[in-house]
Amino acid sequence: MIRKNLAGAMVRKTDTIEYYNIYPFAATAKIVLSKRSPQKMFVYNREGLVIDSVSLKAGKYASLMAEKEDVFFLYRGWLELQWQQAQEHKQEGIKLLNSKAEVYNQTSFLENREQIQYAVVNLEQLQNSIDDKISSLIVPVQKDVEQLLFDLYRDQESEIIYLGAIGFGYTVSYKRGNKRYKLTDHRGNVLATVSDKKVGVSANSNTIDHYEADIVSAQDYFPFGMQMPGRGFNSSKYRYGYNDKENDNEVKGDGNQQDYGMRVSDPRLGRFLSVDPIITKYPGLTPYRFASNRPIDGIDMDGLEVVKKPNPKKCREMVRGKTEWGN
Repeated sequence: MIRKNLAGAMVRKTDTIEYYNIYPFAATAKIVLSKRSPQKMFVYNREGLVIDSVSLKAGKYASLMAEKEDVFFLYRGWLELQWQQAQEHKQEGIKLLNSKAEVYNQTSFLENREQIQYAVVNLEQLQNSIDDKISSLIVPVQKDVEQLLFDLYRDQESEIIYLGAIGFGYTVSYKRGNKRYKLTDHRGNVLATVSDKKVGVSANSNTIDHYEADIVSAQDYFPFGMQMPGRGFNSSKYRYGYNDKENDNEVKGDGNQQDYGMRVSDPRLGRFLSVDPIITKYPGLTPYRFASNRPIDGIDMDGLEVVKKPNPKKCREMVRGKTEWGN
């Protein structure tokens, strides 16, 4: 978290110029121009880690070095441009998926269909990540923020101290154990989650012999996503399960029903509970199938169609292409 006295400031140093967000609680905390890496600006989060970088033309870089400008507004415009480009590529992919192949190119179309499906999924994920970055730049009205903080922290100990007419005081701290890292299999299914905290193990109760990961949750699955009895651990009720879809544990118990968006799945049956909305496109398949009955090499994107795990290099080329934002 940035200090309040730096909010909205531009700080010139020997090799860098730092622009601080006017909102101290924003995920995007500051943007830095460095003479060591000319014609590029770096975006930092509240922990001081680089989360993004943007290439600049020589003229724009020179103007930013010479005078103070709203670089956060510039960064937001760049993000919106990337979102629009991703949208155009996604629409092209969807158009190809919905088109009917002629007889002469039927084989080629079927071979590329899975790659196109996977590209559309990646483009949608890219748009979601851009949406998160844009939302981190939105600054609420100062009066509303101060009132919210006052109501929230006035009766309890906190890192944020309300000082009456003076304003707010901030203390900077970093708490381990709040971050989550997902460990996945070859299809992207989350098999375990660990935190950013390490656990010391002592062999003699006096000194630490080695460190082990802080395991938040772990689970092995049968094909189609049914949980293996006795092969799971969950310390804090992790909300997502097989295929990284949200569990609906209140209906049939832990991990026995999942929401895929278009339909609901029962992993014990390996089937969806309703008919496929696009059944007319696949009359030869059962309308209740999960991932076209290919749980080994495929995942179900949203309850509609299977997405096989293809060659990662080909997918990157299809999703990014030879565009400035993808290089």
